[in-house]
Amino acid sequence: MNLIDDYMKIVTKYTDAPKVFLKASAYHILSTTLGPFFKISASKVDRPNTWFILSSIPGRTRRSTVIEYNSSVILNAYTTYYSRIDSYDSKRSEEKYMNSIIETGTSQGICDKLLHGINNDVHVFNICSHEYGDVLKRICFSSSRIATLLSRLYGGEPFQEDLADGGRTIPSGLYVTMFCGMQRPKMYLNEEMSGQGLLRRMTIIYVKPEDLDMSRWKLPFQDDIDKLDDELKNYSNNLSNMMVEYHHQLGNTRNGMENEKAEKSFLEIELPKKIWSEIGEIARRIDGAIASDSSHFNIYQQNKWETLTKLTVLEALADCAPKNKEKIIVDSHQFRRAQTFMETIQKHTKEMMDELAEQKSNVKESQNVSDMNQVYEKIKRAGPEGIPTTKLLTSTGIKSDVMKGIIKNLIKLGAIRREISVTALGGRPLNMFYATGKSIEIKLKENQQENNNENSSAC
Repeated sequence: MNLIDDYMKIVTKYTDAPKVFLKASAYHILSTTLGPFFKISASKVDRPNTWFILSSIPGRTRRSTVIEYNSSVILNAYTTYYSRIDSYDSKRSEEKYMNSIIETGTSQGICDKLLHGINNDVHVFNICSHEYGDVLKRICFSSSRIATLLSRLYGGEPFQEDLADGGRTIPSGLYVTMFCGMQRPKMYLNEEMSGQGLLRRMTIIYVKPEDLDMSRWKLPFQDDIDKLDDELKNYSNNLSNMMVEYHHQLGNTRNGMENEKAEKSFLEIELPKKIWSEIGEIARRIDGAIASDSSHFNIYQQNKWETLTKLTVLEALADCAPKNKEKIIVDSHQFRRAQTFMETIQKHTKEMMDELAEQKSNVKESQNVSDMNQVYEKIKRAGPEGIPTTKLLTSTGIKSDVMKGIIKNLIKLGAIRREISVTALGGRPLNMFYATGKSIEIKLKENQQENNNENSSAC
């Protein structure tokens, strides 16, 4: 039995979604249902909670379909699990599970949802959204507290939100997974996000149109589509049986979370020294690469070893039926399977980060031209009296270090000239700027053409 392979056998019969999306879904399902019961022995990576974001063009890659299958299995597994361990009816069990679902919202809204869940004896949460790009965009281009909150949730760390109404305190120890979708990364992300740390915690699986396999294409309508629900239900029932068995192994523990009265907080899973050595070598190579080239791609790669560790643990859980053993020991075959999947999801990572860097360059260039035109227009409107640096700064809101570069470029383009003026005897000299009357737009185009010619010559 391998739960990942079993899931793939089911869903590939009914959808032509990219296999990498479907397999990520299988890992996430195990991470959300079985993962909460386990702690990784002797590791800085405590828990096997995975955070996946499926990224692609809309429609053709069936992202929403993959997420719907994923949500259906987890919902059914937890509903059955809660009904058995809490003696709830199906309606109350489903309501309890729904307290664990987070889609979008402000940091305050997410905190409120978490606290509501905790008050209802929920400690495992799942961030699930078909379109998570807008949330990431808000994080990238505003001073949002969501980034800090999500980073803390990924690591099971506490979070404090201080507000006028008294604020909110999220305790440590929560187990949070993520399975979301978005369109192409460059529509929502910028490369600075990798420096925040949040982007590194998310495994973005980027599928391009040329990756699609038309030999797997399926008609929108199939005669046997009704069988899918039954097969997924049987799969989720198998998971819920395992969850109940792990629950019993933990004594009084609920959801694999810490409880003062619990006989045991977590079941243990261990990676042998040989596997740790290989994972450590991967981490060493990445750190070495950063030492010589601190590119955003290399920075983004820093969590690669951590993701690989979690995937390896989930491969072991996919192979194991619940047993009353002291701990589960991972084997090399499970590690190799995780490595293979890791290589698959890394296919376009470098290209993705390069696109974000290119996007930043284009935005910066656009902003520079816009600022340059703004400064030029201020100087031009000042007429023959000219305008001093201080007035340029206050009227445009541009920072002084940026203004220096703009002034230098405008002078170089011949659009303005600078004169030194002393307002009074012993007074401080002023830098006064005057427009030359030449068109800034024409000069910018000429300058761009000169740069293009220089680049062509260099090639």
